[in-house]
Amino acid sequence: LLHEMDGLLEVLDKRERKIIAQRFGLNGGKPKTLEDVGKDFGVTRERIRQLQNIALAKLRRALSKKEDPAELLVTA
Repeated sequence: LLHEMDGLLEVLDKRERKIIAQRFGLNGGKPKTLEDVGKDFGVTRERIRQLQNIALAKLRRALSKKEDPAELLVTA
């Protein structure tokens, strides 16, 4: 599953990957709040929310292009 996640995250740019990783606690970290991530990037929590939503939309599009999205969950 982690390998598939890494492949999916490749559709994001570096900043978007970092935001998603921090917000959802990927890479073994604890999930951070919008405000905490905003402080790390020097922007407002609202801007982080916007960037997170853009990144999640990209991930949804990439996932929908796969023939069988359920296969991602089975191949873990």
